[in-house]
Amino acid sequence: MAKSGASQVVGIDIQWHDRARMLAEEHACSGRVRFVDRLQPDEMGTFDMVLSCSAMEHFADPAGVVAQMKAAVRPGGLAIISFAEPWYGPRGSHFDGFSRLPWVNLLFPESVVMRARSRFRSDGARHYEEVAGGLNRMSLAKFERIIRDSGMTVEYYRAFMTKGLPVGRIPILRELFAAAAACILHNSR
Repeated sequence: MAKSGASQVVGIDIQWHDRARMLAEEHACSGRVRFVDRLQPDEMGTFDMVLSCSAMEHFADPAGVVAQMKAAVRPGGLAIISFAEPWYGPRGSHFDGFSRLPWVNLLFPESVVMRARSRFRSDGARHYEEVAGGLNRMSLAKFERIIRDSGMTVEYYRAFMTKGLPVGRIPILRELFAAAAACILHNSR
């Protein structure tokens, strides 16, 4: 982090604390960074910016997480969200480690995909929501509905298409070829 960067950063993660702490030490910013499982009540509404990167498709309650982001950011602050591999996109199943076939989650029943996955993972998951990290089947339409209903102003939104294909204005193709989405929300409360 540059000296003129954030005076303090709070990382909320339930899985990667040790790795994050190590990175903060490597970059000589561990004195300005702390990692927690949740924010304390007195911290709510105090942040200039909150950021969710590559996680929205994993939250069990994504609308609830966006509501928490709004509550955490101060009036006039920003919530920035990005995530990759929306559910209906070619890699929406997040199963690249098991199959290179695109749209696995759309082409095969969930039970077939989970049975194939069990050859590589022994966690007993029988549904997408049960895999490590969970998958909430986040589509572009679902994400857009969540941010629209968030009570924050959408200052920027973009859906990125696979290989930059020019299909972003055709609803069905837009979902099928979505690779990622990103937005900046302004808390104007």
